[in-house]
Amino acid sequence: MSCSRPRRTRFVCSLFLLLTASPLAAQQRAVIPDETTVGVLAAVLAAADARRFDPAPLREALSHSDPAVRRQGALAAGRIGDVAAVDLLLPVLHDTVPAVQAAAAFALGLLKDARAIPPLVAAIQAGEGLGGGGLGA
Repeated sequence: MSCSRPRRTRFVCSLFLLLTASPLAAQQRAVIPDETTVGVLAAVLAAADARRFDPAPLREALSHSDPAVRRQGALAAGRIGDVAAVDLLLPVLHDTVPAVQAAAAFALGLLKDARAIPPLVAAIQAGEGLGGGGLGA
């Protein structure tokens, strides 16, 4: 890659780091992502970098079988900053993986939409933890 394309280099490096250095990836080192997974991540990261809300790739990422992809989808939805993502993120508060729940809660906080407050409070009161031990832990 040349210096004339720093944005593309940064994107590829981000994708590489996401696939190899995330805590969830560390737990799954033996699993090599397939082309479909890489494609889903690439679409979500591109939308987040462009701050362009596109519900299709976000929905796909948030329902992916790999928790690292779901987590990245949630974080991307928050980074994009469009409150239309609230409806996509609310169900993710009940994900089976605490790190994904925490990413959804964080993303909802970035969106600053009052519709997210009651579901966040309910998730905390239900003991779902939102990433390990609740917000007070």
